[in-house]
Amino acid sequence: MQRTVVGAFDLQTSQGWLQRLERELQHFRATPNDRDAAINFFVAAESMLDWKNPGDQSASLRKTIRDSEPLLRVVWDLASLSKHLQVRPQHDSVDASGVFGELFGGSFFGGQFFGTLSVKLKGPAAAQFGPSLSAIELAERAVAYWRVHA
Repeated sequence: MQRTVVGAFDLQTSQGWLQRLERELQHFRATPNDRDAAINFFVAAESMLDWKNPGDQSASLRKTIRDSEPLLRVVWDLASLSKHLQVRPQHDSVDASGVFGELFGGSFFGGQFFGTLSVKLKGPAAAQFGPSLSAIELAERAVAYWRVHA
């Protein structure tokens, strides 16, 4: 008997994936400089577009949506860079990611003494959001976007 599997571990809809994304955000907030939590979040956030518009027949739609929304480009770049370990020509929104503002580069207050996991932006993303955002702020913006669009 052949069975068609939709989703895994009881995740079968974009709303279910959004709930998962919100749990990833909660974990990331609890450990804001944890690179693993950041990568887990952004890979999950990138998958929202697949859950909202599934299948090979929606590939061009997903690309159109991603290309029209700088936030989704940043999420895609971060997810892709974390999986493929190299910059490709299509990575046009992220200039760098890491801990910036350490010790002498940042403030001694507000969590900046040890630096903040951040993303330096370029292109349309930098024009929309400024030259950099903390990874947490970017994650919160991504969840807010998907709460409206999921």
